[in-house]
Amino acid sequence: MANLTGPRCLFKRFFSKRMSTTVRRMLHQSSSQRSTDLNFDQSEGQDKKKGFFDRMLDSWTISYKRPTPETKWTTYQDLSLPQLVEDLQKSEQKRKVSQQSFDQQRYQTMGPEMSAAQFVINHGGKIKFYQFKEWISSLQENPTSMILPETRMKDIKVEGLDLSGVQLVFEAYRNFVSLEHVRYICIRDTELFDDFSLTQLWLFRDSLEFLDISNCGTLTARGLAWLHHLENLKCLRLDNLKSVEDPEIVTELVCDMLPNCQIQGTIGVSPSHHEETKPQLSNQYLT
Repeated sequence: MANLTGPRCLFKRFFSKRMSTTVRRMLHQSSSQRSTDLNFDQSEGQDKKKGFFDRMLDSWTISYKRPTPETKWTTYQDLSLPQLVEDLQKSEQKRKVSQQSFDQQRYQTMGPEMSAAQFVINHGGKIKFYQFKEWISSLQENPTSMILPETRMKDIKVEGLDLSGVQLVFEAYRNFVSLEHVRYICIRDTELFDDFSLTQLWLFRDSLEFLDISNCGTLTARGLAWLHHLENLKCLRLDNLKSVEDPEIVTELVCDMLPNCQIQGTIGVSPSHHEETKPQLSNQYLT
């Protein structure tokens, strides 16, 4: 009978305890799983003939292809140029979402009107209040512009939003909650304004009268079909929408959805029955 307490047996038991989880997984992986992951066409007999080091090398390759909690820090990382560009785009998108997300503390401190105005100006847009004739922007764009106080102000109503060239993500439109007097919105030259962002304009469905979404290359006909919710719209500018197929047909559909709205832009010309009832908009909206 073999001695179970000999030095050789103790060495084996000690060595098995010290063996890492990763190496044990590599040694105990089945030959069928290795052949499937590596796309081997060899038979089971050929797999059995492999030596110890060949089987260990195959298992090590599988561990790299399928990271585990034990091998995630030693797994090969793709450092190719396309992968680096994709990672940078993802990190930039996360940064924008973090910066433009709804700020509950600012909303409670400044109120919905001043909170939305501060958000637009901080991101390079312009704001117009019902009580003032001039548009308010950041001091970098207009040094003579009025400085907004970072406090709550009574009887202040936002009437216009100029977001031309402002790259807002989908989550940013939550900052416009509870704005009930917005009549004018301009979102020109904004690549991030897509069909999903257009649906966020339902916040202004009861007050919006003028909308400019020209040069938004990601808008499609599916997103424009949502415009029928803006029943009070009087003037709509659709210019240079590259992703819209069959612009003439889409224009007719938009005109049917909004019979009291004047459609402007190269995507289509307003029908004759729209020209008879032009909306009476203020000159300050058409500048």
